[in-house]
Amino acid sequence: MGKAKDQFGGTDAEFDTLEVQLIGRATVKAADWMIPIIGVLAVGQGLLDDWTAKYAIAKKKTAASTTDRDNKDIARVKLTKWSRKFAKKYIYDNDLLDDADVASTGLKPHKTTKTKVGKPATVPVNVYSAGNANNVKGAYRQQPGTDGVSKRGKPEGVKTIEYAIFVAVALPDDGSGVIKYAKAPVNPDKFGRFDSKTKTPAVLEFTPEESGLMGSFASRWVTATSIKGDWSSIQTFRIP
Repeated sequence: MGKAKDQFGGTDAEFDTLEVQLIGRATVKAADWMIPIIGVLAVGQGLLDDWTAKYAIAKKKTAASTTDRDNKDIARVKLTKWSRKFAKKYIYDNDLLDDADVASTGLKPHKTTKTKVGKPATVPVNVYSAGNANNVKGAYRQQPGTDGVSKRGKPEGVKTIEYAIFVAVALPDDGSGVIKYAKAPVNPDKFGRFDSKTKTPAVLEFTPEESGLMGSFASRWVTATSIKGDWSSIQTFRIP
Protein backbone atom coordinates (compact mmCIF):
# COMPACT_ATOMS: atom_id res chain seq x y z
CA MET A 1 0.00 0.00 0.00
CA GLY A 2 1.21 3.48 -0.80
CA LYS A 3 1.91 6.06 1.81
CA ALA A 4 -1.03 8.32 2.63
CA LYS A 5 -0.79 11.81 1.19
CA ASP A 6 0.38 14.49 3.58
CA GLN A 7 -2.63 16.76 4.06
CA PHE A 8 -0.37 19.72 4.77
CA GLY A 9 2.01 18.93 1.91
CA GLY A 10 0.08 20.27 -1.07
CA THR A 11 0.81 23.30 -3.18
CA ASP A 12 0.89 26.72 -1.53
CA ALA A 13 -2.61 27.40 -2.84
CA GLU A 14 -3.94 24.08 -1.45
CA PHE A 15 -2.16 24.66 1.85
CA ASP A 16 -3.63 28.16 2.11
CA THR A 17 -7.17 26.91 1.46
CA LEU A 18 -6.83 24.12 4.03
CA GLU A 19 -5.43 26.35 6.76
CA VAL A 20 -8.09 29.02 6.33
CA GLN A 21 -10.82 26.37 6.49
CA LEU A 22 -9.27 24.47 9.41
CA ILE A 23 -8.67 27.44 11.68
CA GLY A 24 -11.85 29.23 10.63
CA ARG A 25 -14.09 26.23 11.31
CA ALA A 26 -12.35 25.37 14.58
CA THR A 27 -12.81 28.95 15.77
CA VAL A 28 -16.54 28.91 14.98
CA LYS A 29 -16.99 25.57 16.78
CA ALA A 30 -14.50 26.22 19.60
CA ALA A 31 -17.11 26.15 22.36
CA ASP A 32 -18.83 23.00 21.08
CA TRP A 33 -15.54 21.17 20.55
CA MET A 34 -13.93 22.47 23.78
CA ILE A 35 -10.99 24.09 21.96
CA PRO A 36 -9.35 26.95 23.90
CA ILE A 37 -9.29 30.26 22.04
CA ILE A 38 -6.58 31.87 24.13
CA GLY A 39 -3.30 29.98 24.01
CA VAL A 40 -4.37 27.61 21.21
CA LEU A 41 -6.48 29.05 18.40
CA ALA A 42 -5.10 32.53 18.96
CA VAL A 43 -1.60 31.19 18.33
CA GLY A 44 -2.75 29.42 15.18
CA GLN A 45 -4.55 32.52 13.93
CA GLY A 46 -1.38 34.57 14.44
CA LEU A 47 0.66 32.09 12.42
CA LEU A 48 -2.05 32.03 9.74
CA ASP A 49 -2.04 35.82 9.52
CA ASP A 50 1.74 35.79 9.10
CA TRP A 51 1.51 33.11 6.41
CA THR A 52 -1.31 34.95 4.59
CA ALA A 53 0.65 38.19 4.43
CA LYS A 54 3.88 36.61 3.24
CA TYR A 55 2.13 34.26 0.80
CA ALA A 56 0.34 37.25 -0.76
CA ILE A 57 3.69 38.90 -1.45
CA ALA A 58 5.57 35.81 -2.59
CA LYS A 59 2.95 34.63 -5.11
CA LYS A 60 3.46 37.80 -7.16
CA LYS A 61 6.18 36.16 -9.22
CA THR A 62 7.24 39.23 -11.15
CA ALA A 63 7.57 41.38 -8.03
CA ALA A 64 8.60 38.92 -5.29
CA SER A 65 12.25 38.61 -4.34
CA THR A 66 14.15 35.55 -3.15
CA THR A 67 13.86 36.92 0.38
CA ASP A 68 10.09 37.20 0.00
CA ARG A 69 9.84 33.57 -1.07
CA ASP A 70 12.13 32.45 1.76
CA ASN A 71 9.99 34.33 4.28
CA LYS A 72 6.90 32.65 2.87
CA ASP A 73 8.49 29.21 3.21
CA ILE A 74 9.50 29.91 6.81
CA ALA A 75 5.96 31.06 7.65
CA ARG A 76 4.57 27.87 6.09
CA VAL A 77 6.89 25.65 8.11
CA LYS A 78 5.84 27.34 11.36
CA LEU A 79 2.14 27.10 10.56
CA THR A 80 2.46 23.48 9.44
CA LYS A 81 4.20 22.49 12.67
CA TRP A 82 1.42 24.06 14.74
CA SER A 83 -1.32 22.59 12.55
CA ARG A 84 -0.08 19.00 12.81
CA LYS A 85 -0.13 19.12 16.62
CA PHE A 86 -3.45 20.95 16.67
CA ALA A 87 -5.14 18.53 14.28
CA LYS A 88 -4.03 15.50 16.26
CA LYS A 89 -5.07 16.78 19.69
CA TYR A 90 -8.15 18.87 18.99
CA ILE A 91 -9.56 17.29 15.83
CA TYR A 92 -8.59 13.61 15.47
CA ASP A 93 -8.27 12.75 19.18
CA ASN A 94 -11.30 14.82 20.16
CA ASP A 95 -14.30 12.57 20.94
CA LEU A 96 -16.64 15.53 20.53
CA LEU A 97 -16.17 15.39 16.74
CA ASP A 98 -17.62 12.83 14.34
CA ASP A 99 -16.46 12.19 10.76
CA ALA A 100 -18.65 14.96 9.37
CA ASP A 101 -17.15 17.45 11.83
CA VAL A 102 -13.62 16.45 10.85
CA ALA A 103 -14.46 16.81 7.16
CA SER A 104 -15.91 20.28 7.81
CA THR A 105 -12.43 21.46 8.82
CA GLY A 106 -10.99 20.41 5.46
CA LEU A 107 -9.21 17.40 6.94
CA LYS A 108 -9.86 13.80 5.96
CA PRO A 109 -11.65 11.69 8.58
CA HIS A 110 -9.83 8.67 9.92
CA LYS A 111 -11.19 5.28 8.94
CA THR A 112 -12.58 4.73 12.42
CA THR A 113 -15.96 6.38 12.85
CA LYS A 114 -16.50 8.54 15.90
CA THR A 115 -19.85 9.08 17.53
CA LYS A 116 -20.73 12.23 19.33
CA VAL A 117 -20.94 11.94 23.10
CA GLY A 118 -24.52 12.15 24.31
CA LYS A 119 -26.15 11.89 27.71
CA PRO A 120 -24.17 9.64 30.08
CA ALA A 121 -25.82 6.24 30.38
CA THR A 122 -24.63 5.53 33.92
CA VAL A 123 -24.75 7.30 37.28
CA PRO A 124 -21.81 7.66 39.68
CA VAL A 125 -21.26 5.25 42.55
CA ASN A 126 -19.80 7.03 45.60
CA VAL A 127 -18.02 5.57 48.61
CA TYR A 128 -17.60 8.34 51.18
CA SER A 129 -15.72 8.80 54.43
CA ALA A 130 -14.79 11.56 56.85
CA GLY A 131 -12.06 13.85 55.58
CA ASN A 132 -9.99 16.54 57.24
CA ALA A 133 -11.77 19.07 59.46
CA ASN A 134 -15.47 19.13 58.52
CA ASN A 135 -15.01 17.70 55.05
CA VAL A 136 -16.43 14.53 53.52
CA LYS A 137 -14.28 12.61 51.06
CA GLY A 138 -16.03 10.67 48.31
CA ALA A 139 -14.39 8.22 45.92
CA TYR A 140 -16.53 7.95 42.79
CA ARG A 141 -16.60 5.40 39.99
CA GLN A 142 -18.98 3.68 37.58
CA GLN A 143 -21.01 0.58 38.28
CA PRO A 144 -19.29 -2.81 38.03
CA GLY A 145 -19.07 -4.06 34.46
CA THR A 146 -18.81 -0.63 32.83
CA ASP A 147 -15.79 0.81 31.09
CA GLY A 148 -14.45 4.16 32.19
CA VAL A 149 -11.45 6.26 31.46
CA SER A 150 -9.39 4.54 34.12
CA LYS A 151 -10.27 1.88 36.69
CA ARG A 152 -14.02 2.33 36.23
CA GLY A 153 -13.60 6.10 36.50
CA LYS A 154 -15.59 8.67 34.54
CA PRO A 155 -17.31 7.45 31.36
CA GLU A 156 -15.85 8.45 27.99
CA GLY A 157 -16.65 12.07 27.19
CA VAL A 158 -17.43 12.99 30.80
CA LYS A 159 -15.49 15.94 32.18
CA THR A 160 -16.84 16.44 35.70
CA ILE A 161 -18.99 14.93 38.41
CA GLU A 162 -21.57 17.31 39.84
CA TYR A 163 -22.77 17.03 43.43
CA ALA A 164 -26.06 18.32 44.79
CA ILE A 165 -25.63 18.89 48.54
CA PHE A 166 -28.23 19.43 51.26
CA VAL A 167 -27.62 20.16 54.95
CA ALA A 168 -30.46 19.44 57.40
CA VAL A 169 -30.27 22.66 59.41
CA ALA A 170 -32.50 23.23 62.44
CA LEU A 171 -35.86 24.80 61.63
CA PRO A 172 -37.15 27.88 63.47
CA ASP A 173 -38.66 27.15 66.89
CA ASP A 174 -42.39 26.42 66.47
CA GLY A 175 -43.10 26.63 70.19
CA SER A 176 -43.38 22.88 70.68
CA GLY A 177 -40.05 22.63 72.47
CA VAL A 178 -38.91 19.99 69.98
CA ILE A 179 -35.99 20.78 67.71
CA LYS A 180 -36.95 19.88 64.15
CA TYR A 181 -34.62 19.68 61.19
CA ALA A 182 -35.19 20.38 57.53
CA LYS A 183 -35.69 17.37 55.28
CA ALA A 184 -33.89 16.91 51.99
CA PRO A 185 -36.12 17.44 48.94
CA VAL A 186 -36.89 14.37 46.87
CA ASN A 187 -35.41 16.08 43.78
CA PRO A 188 -31.66 16.84 44.08
CA ASP A 189 -32.17 19.80 41.71
CA LYS A 190 -33.77 21.52 44.72
CA PHE A 191 -30.95 20.86 47.18
CA GLY A 192 -29.68 24.42 46.79
CA ARG A 193 -25.95 23.71 46.94
CA PHE A 194 -23.92 22.33 44.04
CA ASP A 195 -20.25 21.51 43.54
CA SER A 196 -18.31 20.06 40.60
CA LYS A 197 -15.19 17.89 40.76
CA THR A 198 -12.89 16.47 38.11
CA LYS A 199 -10.81 14.03 40.16
CA THR A 200 -11.44 11.28 42.66
CA PRO A 201 -11.45 11.34 45.62
CA ALA A 202 -13.73 14.38 45.63
CA VAL A 203 -13.75 16.49 48.78
CA LEU A 204 -17.05 18.06 49.82
CA GLU A 205 -16.49 20.98 52.18
CA PHE A 206 -18.65 21.94 55.15
CA THR A 207 -18.36 24.65 57.80
CA PRO A 208 -17.66 24.10 61.50
CA GLU A 209 -21.22 25.30 62.19
CA GLU A 210 -22.54 22.39 60.13
CA SER A 211 -20.56 19.78 62.08
CA GLY A 212 -22.83 17.12 63.57
CA LEU A 213 -25.76 17.88 61.28
CA MET A 214 -27.08 15.36 58.77
CA GLY A 215 -26.08 15.94 55.19
CA SER A 216 -27.27 14.44 51.93
CA PHE A 217 -25.84 14.37 48.43
CA ALA A 218 -26.55 12.99 44.99
CA SER A 219 -24.20 13.07 42.02
CA ARG A 220 -24.30 12.94 38.25
CA TRP A 221 -21.91 12.93 35.30
CA VAL A 222 -21.51 16.05 33.15
CA THR A 223 -19.91 15.80 29.71
CA ALA A 224 -17.38 18.20 28.22
CA THR A 225 -20.27 19.81 26.32
CA SER A 226 -22.32 20.26 29.53
CA ILE A 227 -24.75 17.40 28.88
CA LYS A 228 -25.90 16.21 32.30
CA GLY A 229 -26.72 12.63 33.22
CA ASP A 230 -29.30 11.41 35.72
CA TRP A 231 -28.82 11.92 39.44
CA SER A 232 -27.63 8.97 41.50
CA SER A 233 -29.56 7.82 44.52
CA ILE A 234 -29.42 10.18 47.52
CA GLN A 235 -26.87 9.28 50.18
CA THR A 236 -27.14 10.58 53.75
CA PHE A 237 -24.34 11.04 56.29
CA ARG A 238 -23.44 12.93 59.43
CA ILE A 239 -21.11 15.86 58.82
CA PRO A 240 -17.81 15.42 60.73
